Amino acid sequence: MNSLAIWYEGGSGKNIHLHINFWKLPSKARDSRFLDIGLNLPDALEIENIYIFIPFAIDEENIKDLGRVIAASPVKLLTAIFNEDYRITSSAMSDYYRVNDHSGQEVFNIYAMNETNFSLEKKHGGTVIVLSMPQKNIRQDKTYLRFRITGLGLAHFSRIEKDVSSILSSAFSKNEILDFRINSARHLPNKLLEEMSEHRVFDVGKIHFFYICSYCENYILSHQPFHSVRKLEDGIWKEYICATHNLQNISTEETFIAYHWKKKSNIDSKIEDFNVFLKTNFRDKNLLTIVKYVAFLLLFSVFAGLITNFIYSELTNKSLAKESMDMHDNTGAAAKGSNLSTKQLSVPNKTDSKN
Repeated sequence: MNSLAIWYEGGSGKNIHLHINFWKLPSKARDSRFLDIGLNLPDALEIENIYIFIPFAIDEENIKDLGRVIAASPVKLLTAIFNEDYRITSSAMSDYYRVNDHSGQEVFNIYAMNETNFSLEKKHGGTVIVLSMPQKNIRQDKTYLRFRITGLGLAHFSRIEKDVSSILSSAFSKNEILDFRINSARHLPNKLLEEMSEHRVFDVGKIHFFYICSYCENYILSHQPFHSVRKLEDGIWKEYICATHNLQNISTEETFIAYHWKKKSNIDSKIEDFNVFLKTNFRDKNLLTIVKYVAFLLLFSVFAGLITNFIYSELTNKSLAKESMDMHDNTGAAAKGSNLSTKQLSVPNKTDSKN
């Protein structure tokens, strides 16, 4: 059970766009993972509640709205997030921030949510996030929502294995397999599917999925070729990351790479589900791994020293034994030669005896 599920309650939910960013940032202790979910709702007036199932347990502290973060960000970051030349105008009395394109035409309105918009229900072996839309009298038509999920539960989407292709590098080299799904009926509990059938499932027009990681992490394979890959712009993403993470614990000298997959519906093919299967290779350089590796090297060195001393001792003993045997043989030969000489001296001379 590793699939998200998204459904809603209310009126029209046609042609929405989903933006999914899966972040994996190297840090001092362990890699920091977080998941950004964005919903572009072109017709939000009749939508009352949005439900998002997460296949693991999370708490209120694991959810953070990003609407105000984006609204307060520099223009460069806004352009980088949406890959368009956008500008923001806002009212101090409103939680909506109007986004215009370069010609001044309204594109959508970012809604800045707060704790009253979020509620959690622990069920179906995971957590259902309930997003409550604002009252109708202030609700905007073209609405964009964006929030972040953090916590160790995000490891649920991936599996990490040792790289056994190289004995020398396997101590630090790891393979990670990411299996991320949305609305995959085969990977959702039956009770959840029944609950979804009592409401309405969005008509999804586009899905954009980004996997963002260190440039040191190597892409190996995926379920299909990625649509594009790009280096994140230096210096403009820090505030966005800081919305939930302390940059002191994250290596800011790293260059980050974003791999992009997308899926688009058409008349003949609707988007009913979505998945990304991805395998990468990376160097695990956390302190615990280094301590284990150093301890292994020390034990290996001691063991190798003991074996070397044992072999040297055996060879030395055999050499000494051989030298001793050779000396014994030489001594015996010398003694035998001495006896023969003595016997020869003691034999009478026959010629002298005749005389």
